[in-house]
Amino acid sequence: MEPSADLLIQALYALSAHDRPSALLGDVAETLRSEGEETAPGVALRRAAAMLAEMLRQLESGQLDRSSDGAPVAAPDRAASGPEAGPRSLTALLDELPCIVYRCRADLDWTMQYLNRQTGRIIGYEPEELIENRRYYFGALIHPEDRPKVAEVVGNAVANGAPFHVSYRFKHHSGSYMWLWEQGKAVEPEIIEGFIVDITASKEAEQQSAENLARSRRQQEAISALARQTAILEGKQGDAFEAIAAAALTALDLHRVSIWLRDRDGFELAFVSDEDQAPDRPIERARINERESPQYFRALERERIIAVGDVRHDERTRTLPFGAGVPESVGAVLDAAIWHGETMRGVLCLNRRRPGTWRPDEVRFAGELAEQVMRALANTERQEVARLMAYQARHDALTGLVNRFEFEQQVKQAIQQAGRHGAGHALL
Repeated sequence: MEPSADLLIQALYALSAHDRPSALLGDVAETLRSEGEETAPGVALRRAAAMLAEMLRQLESGQLDRSSDGAPVAAPDRAASGPEAGPRSLTALLDELPCIVYRCRADLDWTMQYLNRQTGRIIGYEPEELIENRRYYFGALIHPEDRPKVAEVVGNAVANGAPFHVSYRFKHHSGSYMWLWEQGKAVEPEIIEGFIVDITASKEAEQQSAENLARSRRQQEAISALARQTAILEGKQGDAFEAIAAAALTALDLHRVSIWLRDRDGFELAFVSDEDQAPDRPIERARINERESPQYFRALERERIIAVGDVRHDERTRTLPFGAGVPESVGAVLDAAIWHGETMRGVLCLNRRRPGTWRPDEVRFAGELAEQVMRALANTERQEVARLMAYQARHDALTGLVNRFEFEQQVKQAIQQAGRHGAGHALL
């Protein structure tokens, strides 16, 4: 991208001074043939370079002439524009470039002497408001945290007679901050010329990508930790549900996590963790009945995971029992059915207060959490089966008393203890 930027600024200088424009035509054409970087500055620079190449072509062919005041003008094309079409000045052509072209003094106020008309479209301030600091100081509109960096980069470049490029946050006329990418060079003592490109979209995309990566990393770490969670492996259901809820609250922006288990008529609340629930307060008995919310159950069976941005207006969730198990404060829900084979065993509910869209990675993460809930349930059931089998092996099925095998084991243990400690035992 830098060679394109350097060439663009050279072309601007050449056009403004009419300094051997034909010598630059080959370089501009070569730049346009190069692929460059698919970034916002790169795309804008190539567009600007294309327009500059056309200016240079017109100047080379004689289509761009001088006006009476010495500025170059484009000869009218009567065949295309009609007999009344007038010449276009270089200033008008520069005003069409998809970037800000400027000339300023090298001071901390960035005192502008020239700005093209794209300035108003890009940053919201008209050139007349900024030139000679008539209403606004350009330098004062740079984000306070970025001003020292900009001053250092520009100061060093001017002192060494080198071009500079720098990105910074800038206060738009609307009051919000945007991102600008600037390249310039001192063309006279204490005078800088250059151009500025809006890179807000690419910066926001970079930020969103970084946030997505961080969120994905948190989710992966949470699932990895749950895979090794002792409570899940040992089937300690209460502790396992608490660990799963903690992982969800840590990895996602939630205010409530609940786990509901299915019975004959619907779902019954088995676990809840939210900001409004005191840790030592028992879970209130709450239910979601299938006959009262049939759309909700059908959606879970059909979609397995339902991501609802507005819980009160979505057909799938608007009949849920708000205020009776489902808090009135819930605005958006991400509910993942808990499946064991083809049987739905329950549902994991992730809630937010404000309505809003759920991201695809969040939907995927909810499904992975639901699988961990099923693991905990399966291990709990295995532990219960093992305990039941152990009990049945040592007790009579009719009376519930210890059977002969268990009786003999207890007698043997009593005799061994008596031998070790000299204690006496009685058998009735």
